[in-house]
Amino acid sequence: FVTNDAESGQRLDAREWSIRHKYGEDPNSPLFKEQFKKENVDKWHCMFDLEEFTIEYEALARSVGGYVVQLPRPSSLHEVAEYMHFFSHDWMHLSYQGHALVASLIRDLVSDIGIVPNPTVNPWKYHDSCVNWLETGNVPFLYNNQAFVEQFDERGKYALTFPPSDNANESGNDGTITLLNQFDTPANLYITYMTTGPPPTLYPKVQVTILPTKEQPQKSFYFVTIDPTIYWKGAKVHISVTKYIGLVPPGEVIIQIHPLEITQLPFRVVALSLNGGD
Repeated sequence: FVTNDAESGQRLDAREWSIRHKYGEDPNSPLFKEQFKKENVDKWHCMFDLEEFTIEYEALARSVGGYVVQLPRPSSLHEVAEYMHFFSHDWMHLSYQGHALVASLIRDLVSDIGIVPNPTVNPWKYHDSCVNWLETGNVPFLYNNQAFVEQFDERGKYALTFPPSDNANESGNDGTITLLNQFDTPANLYITYMTTGPPPTLYPKVQVTILPTKEQPQKSFYFVTIDPTIYWKGAKVHISVTKYIGLVPPGEVIIQIHPLEITQLPFRVVALSLNGGD
């Protein structure tokens, strides 16, 4: 839920509103719940079209013979606070109680319908490979000494970090990642990196270059610019985003990341993916 705050004139979500008015940073703060129940319903609206989401999810489920499990929803704005215990302190991810509820709903569904005897399972048309180190910090690729692995969140979130040089307009001392496209055909390369929104983002724009190698001295040289700004219905978020970089040849692939500016936080990569197909 979001509102236009009368004091600041800014658009605030429930978390920002609670912090601004000193009602607490935790969604289960008694003061937040007490004050939120007093709010004028007409001042707030949901940033997502829940009915549209439901229709899309149900259509997707039907296409594969699946089912949709839904968390309970408040019938009015004033009931929202009574559902906040399903969410963790970041106001977005599920809490222990939220995960337990989802597990219970899935268990009940399976008990009712049983195990589907002939599920819709199709073979993958193309090969793929995805490595994510956000929760482990284990990066299985080679990277030079201009990049390093860091824990950037107290909850145990890790990234391969690329700090800017003293002069962000000059390249030459940039971080690189070397990986192997083990397939015998070219593959699409995707990079997953951290972003913040709304703008201005805390992360720098970067230029991602696929460098030539001994195996491919000519064909593999090109670059893509990444702007790590996320627009999430006006909500304040700090999340990962995946971007398509380009087609890379079989064999060794060298990725160079050059920050184009100096910002509050360095550029952070949390996953790399390769997949075949068009």
